[in-house]
Amino acid sequence: MISSIGLNLLIGSSSILFCLQYLLKIRNKTIVECTWFWSLFGGFSSTTIHAGSGSISIYLLPKSLDKITLIATMALLFGFINFFKLIP
Repeated sequence: MISSIGLNLLIGSSSILFCLQYLLKIRNKTIVECTWFWSLFGGFSSTTIHAGSGSISIYLLPKSLDKITLIATMALLFGFINFFKLIP
């Protein structure tokens, strides 16, 4: 069980990382290309506070996908995540 303070720090730090990546135009592959980390973190934050798009955006936005592909990818991803939330 994670405390509310720990959860706030976790989500806050991911938000700050996302802002820094955007402002500094970081293209470091070790940060962006951690597919498993961002996917797991997106699923976790989507399940706990219904806000998983920040961590998924850190992974997907630097890929420079066109608008339709980006929206479709995020819709499918969160469709799957929400489907698995139905299983107790």
